[in-house]
Amino acid sequence: MSRHFVDQVGLSPAQRLAKAMVRRAQHLLETAQRSIESIAGEAGFRSASVLREHFKYSVGVSPSVWRRSFGPSA
Repeated sequence: MSRHFVDQVGLSPAQRLAKAMVRRAQHLLETAQRSIESIAGEAGFRSASVLREHFKYSVGVSPSVWRRSFGPSA
């Protein structure tokens, strides 16, 4: 089943889910004035450190840098 998913989507189910969670975190960082810890939980990550790891891998910068560049007060 997951091989068919990878063939169709180009990512494993876990990679696809992580990508969606990072996109949700990006949106929250751009629009909300909540803590990184709060955003991590709302985006589906088990902790802020896990969010930071996935975010840095996927986007290339930390959530804090993203917020400074694109957040509500940017």
